[in-house]
Amino acid sequence: MSENDVRFFLGIESVGMSSSVAVLTDDCGTVLNAVKGPPFAGHTTDPMKLRTGLHALVWQAMTQNGRRRDIAKTEVCIGLTGVTFPYDAQVYLQAQLAIANVNPGRLICTGDAEIVTASHTQLNTASAILAHMGSTAYVVCDGSPHRYGGWGPTIGDEGSGFFMGRAALRLVADEYDRSRRPSILWREIEQWLRNPPLNRPHWNDASKRWSVISDECEMARVEKRTALFALAHRLAMQDFEQWRAVASGIVMPLIRASHQRHKGAAKIVRRGARDLATQYARLCGQQRFECSKHPLVLYGGVLTHNPQFRNLVMTELRRQAGDLGNVVLAGDEGTMRPACGAALLALGGSDALRLRLPATPIIKQLHATQAQPPFRSVLLND
Repeated sequence: MSENDVRFFLGIESVGMSSSVAVLTDDCGTVLNAVKGPPFAGHTTDPMKLRTGLHALVWQAMTQNGRRRDIAKTEVCIGLTGVTFPYDAQVYLQAQLAIANVNPGRLICTGDAEIVTASHTQLNTASAILAHMGSTAYVVCDGSPHRYGGWGPTIGDEGSGFFMGRAALRLVADEYDRSRRPSILWREIEQWLRNPPLNRPHWNDASKRWSVISDECEMARVEKRTALFALAHRLAMQDFEQWRAVASGIVMPLIRASHQRHKGAAKIVRRGARDLATQYARLCGQQRFECSKHPLVLYGGVLTHNPQFRNLVMTELRRQAGDLGNVVLAGDEGTMRPACGAALLALGGSDALRLRLPATPIIKQLHATQAQPPFRSVLLND
């Protein structure tokens, strides 16, 4: 095969609040390059920021040792949070890429659940529940994708970190309105704001803002819970993406408070688990999907980092959907990070209506080479 005949395959993910990732392979599935960039999403990222981020990530992945590979010979699959329905994938995102002058030889635009399921099961029939800043239920039947939920933070995303975190803030507001003393929920939220447990830019910035506002409250002898409401409104007005990330993070102190038997917090957590299970059970019923016979991927920070909440979801799933097949979590043996799932869908020649995986030897080659230096640290399935 001459150099002019070489084809490349680029998989792109942005499914969380920490980073975006791109992985470039040849037609055998051998990883050629892997890079990270800032996160972005379909629903909540400013279009100019989205275009800039995608453009930079694509060309960083296509360039190595001073040589830029030909984008016209590259098949690209992009999977983003917020790219959930046909309009998102086939109209909006493709238009943003065209404006950004990203014109690959072939382009597949899809969402987070599609590439997560591909990377974690490497199967054409499987299912998934995602719960991070957003939420959705997903089933793929012989390559045909189906979703339930995922309508975004403005009108949906039940059971997500944002949905439950905002409910926690509403509960604190209700406690204040009822002239109740500051509760364990409030104390956990305030502690989280002072010292977020993970290094996330949106969280760190909100923590700095809270420190200033908190000091102002102490000097003026003002009830701090009222300052929490001020912080929330300022974040939402100035940068909705940051507000969504901060509200989603509040699910962490919410779950801690529920473990300490705060009745209101426990109620919110139980509702979140029930909402996620309901979306999945309804989708399986509509598609007549036999969930007991196929793997189920549970993915997203709300599920990955909160095992007690995950157990609640599992209990609700068995109650509503019946027996489950093999449950797959991020980091389980044999799984890969979502960018590799996007690469697999590109390698399989997928299109908007049918998601296809490549032949088994190509899948094995991608799995083997993504775990080798110098790509291992970038492609760690975290």
